[in-house]
Amino acid sequence: MTASVVAASMVYMALPLEMGELGRRAVAIAVFAAALWATEAIPLFAASLSVVGLEVLLLARWGGGAEASRGGGGGGLAGTGDLSYTQFFEPFASSTVILFLCGFLLAAAVRKHGLDRVVAARLLRPFLNDSYRLVMAVIFTTGLLSIFISNTATAAMMLTIITPVAREPSTSPRLRSALMLAVAFGASIGGVMTPGGTPPNAITISQLRAVGVHINFVLWVLVAPPLSVGMLLVTGVLLCVVLRPPRQAVVPPVALGGAEGPDRLSGRAWVTAGVILITVAAWMSGPWHRVDDAAVALIAATILAAVGVLDRRDVRSIDWDVLLLMWGGLALGHGLHLTGVLEYVGGLPMLQHAEGWALALALIVGGMTFATFMSNTAAANILVPLAIALAMGGGAGLASGVAPGDAKAAARLGVLAGLTVSFAVSMPISTPPNAMAYATGLVSSRDMIRVGLLVSLIAAAVLMAGYLWVLPWVIG
Repeated sequence: MTASVVAASMVYMALPLEMGELGRRAVAIAVFAAALWATEAIPLFAASLSVVGLEVLLLARWGGGAEASRGGGGGGLAGTGDLSYTQFFEPFASSTVILFLCGFLLAAAVRKHGLDRVVAARLLRPFLNDSYRLVMAVIFTTGLLSIFISNTATAAMMLTIITPVAREPSTSPRLRSALMLAVAFGASIGGVMTPGGTPPNAITISQLRAVGVHINFVLWVLVAPPLSVGMLLVTGVLLCVVLRPPRQAVVPPVALGGAEGPDRLSGRAWVTAGVILITVAAWMSGPWHRVDDAAVALIAATILAAVGVLDRRDVRSIDWDVLLLMWGGLALGHGLHLTGVLEYVGGLPMLQHAEGWALALALIVGGMTFATFMSNTAAANILVPLAIALAMGGGAGLASGVAPGDAKAAARLGVLAGLTVSFAVSMPISTPPNAMAYATGLVSSRDMIRVGLLVSLIAAAVLMAGYLWVLPWVIG
């Protein structure tokens, strides 16, 4: 904690005066938060709350809710501007947080009525006669469930099902490691498929929306699912090739057993499944009916609550700390934008003359490095706003009017930053699913690093290729 304060103070004093007083304060807050997120000196959600509190104390005037002025000296910077404290509260009610809140409620309904266990059991049972096929089934089942449930919740559920398999005396140690890593890596990689699958996705869309660039559900799924499915396949193959588990039949645990228990769905489980299918259909048809994805999710959660599928205990059980973490990240990016820091950084001559591919490569390398040693959500909170600023070249008045070329560049580089952090999976501390798998004691950090590092390197190459040849086609 003390080191974070010292680092922030040193950065504040070292920054150039032309950035403006509020800009220097905003950067100091960002450094303070990044240090806390990286070291986890305090809980991540507490670090996010400190971001909002410091922005209110150091950047805003406390009287009233007047609109912020982006004017003042210093080339449009807000160094002499007047920011309202309410602007730092607004991200908590943004469509991004609402989408995640309702996604958590849908996931709570899925878990409560056993829909997740039934899906997992039915998908895995046919593959118990061959360990290689089981590893591939585990990673794809985990990735599939991560579309609808948070990757942390998916990992917890899948580990509950797979751990009895791994602990069977007949299961070799190498197969145990492969199965645990299939869950950990599958949860992180599968979460990139939809805007609400993992917090970095939602952060990316929200930060782009703040500068007038809109990425809807359909546009996202044109890019992310092919990448995710391909990397799930590559990761499954790597687990089998690198760890070389023996080809063997696997003893099924009770969770994957007979017709009783896991295969039975209650009436409310069928209602939940129907509402989720309709919700996905509504998301996919967004370009036609033009209802925001968050509004669709809110309606779905409302229906489940109204018919009694969800109750107040389910509301209490959702990951509120994740929502607070997202709030802090969104508020941080909002503050950097309002104070003109992002425009200042994007306007630096050395960055303005950099080629697009060079920026993309630097972003991928930096993103992989950051997200390996800190939460991928925290890494996205830092990298995505920076990527957008670099893409837009520090142009003034981003929110009031974005040139088409700038919008495309911002979308490409912002999406790249958001996707990159989800593929940093080489350390036990890199993602919550990694930490949960490691905590079982059935996988070593050596095995995780051996496979995870290869996954990250291959993902970096695929992301670079996607930036050069796929994103221009989709976003263009």
